[in-house]
Amino acid sequence: MARPSRDVERDQHTPVAWRTHLSERRQILADRIGQTGRELAADPPAWTRPLGPVPEQGTELRETWEHTAALADASSMRAVVS
Repeated sequence: MARPSRDVERDQHTPVAWRTHLSERRQILADRIGQTGRELAADPPAWTRPLGPVPEQGTELRETWEHTAALADASSMRAVVS
């Protein structure tokens, strides 16, 4: 699964404080996406049906399902707030 580039975190022109901040933010977001994905997989809401059944735990398909569901959830929350 493609993930966003971290080039800005490695760029020599990015101040160290920003690189640290971006790295910390990336970890916080990754943790939250992971937590949300696991919660959705444990009790899938009706809107996840188009994603198909929740794959078996410990598989790459499960990881992809959780990640996709969490991103869809975040996107729908953003649309509600906007």
